[in-house]
Amino acid sequence: MPLSENKQFWEQAWADGRTRFHRPDPNAGLIKYAQTIFDSGDRVLVPLCGKSVDMLWLSERGFGVSGVEVARLPIDEFISENNLDGTWSDHSYQVKGQRISIFHQDFFNHDGRYEAIYDRACLVALAAPLRVRMAERYKALLKPNGRILLITLKHPTADGPPFSISDEEINRLFAKDFSIELLEIASAPVDERTIEIRKLELLCP
Repeated sequence: MPLSENKQFWEQAWADGRTRFHRPDPNAGLIKYAQTIFDSGDRVLVPLCGKSVDMLWLSERGFGVSGVEVARLPIDEFISENNLDGTWSDHSYQVKGQRISIFHQDFFNHDGRYEAIYDRACLVALAAPLRVRMAERYKALLKPNGRILLITLKHPTADGPPFSISDEEINRLFAKDFSIELLEIASAPVDERTIEIRKLELLCP
């Protein structure tokens, strides 16, 4: 099932303000680990980016950023709320004076090759079958030795999004093609959740 089949769901969620996943400040895990996982100048792919200010944080530290988002509203809000100037070309918006591009499209239709991926809110937003496809897509989009900063959740219910993702599932999704390092386990402020932060690195064939 392509993400475009969920397009109406996400567009309505943004329109209704059902976006508790959005945070007004840069993610603490990103701040703590990005500059040790990513190399200077890397272009970082941010799937299901919404209007995340994490993209600005990355850009301000010299990283290139490519955000991909299926809903148009958060892209427009990201541009307006941050007073950005730029141009639309087909389905992408290039921010003037910064290495930030936002793609309005189904992530599974996105092409490119990246040194790094930052996933704070993508994998946990998807049901299990799509998580399998997403892991495969990550591998295809990364350059050799590409790295992922992956932030996932565990919680005691099966409800989502955000979905709880077990250690076993992480290994099923990624262990064949990536080295996996668990960097941190932290308590989340709501719903008995724990946050897990991992570094993944694509294995050379």
